[in-house]
Amino acid sequence: MSNVTALEAQHVLQTYKRQPVVFVRGEGARLFDENGRATSTSSRASASCVLGHAHPGLAAVIADQAKTLIHTSNLYYHPLQGQLAAQLAAMSGLQRAFFCNSGTEAVEACLKFARRYWYSKGDQEPRRSTSRSSTASRAASMGAVGDRATRTTASRSSR
Repeated sequence: MSNVTALEAQHVLQTYKRQPVVFVRGEGARLFDENGRATSTSSRASASCVLGHAHPGLAAVIADQAKTLIHTSNLYYHPLQGQLAAQLAAMSGLQRAFFCNSGTEAVEACLKFARRYWYSKGDQEPRRSTSRSSTASRAASMGAVGDRATRTTASRSSR
């Protein structure tokens, strides 16, 4: 562990306290440290792998896809994204799917969808916050994308 931590201390920006464990492999929902001890990935608060680790079928399709194309932005079309959206729509009973990169983007979209829904129902009243306590955290997301009304509301409520 000391070699790993020393190398990272020298070359990785130390922005948060790391846990004293070095994971070297995963299997399903379990991670294994360099001494072979197993732990559940559900015990980790961030960056958990919802697809699990080392599943042979998943590894094979990822490797196969990596031979042709790994990633494109949502600014461009991709033949598989539409197929996945159609499958999700069929399974969910909804017409369309929304793809995003993070929980913050998902919450952001949810708030915007709710605002759009009420606007389409004739409610022209601007909706700036879902509750007083959520204003500041919402501003961190919506403020970052230019929602001036939210930033103003959040800065007033934090005074």
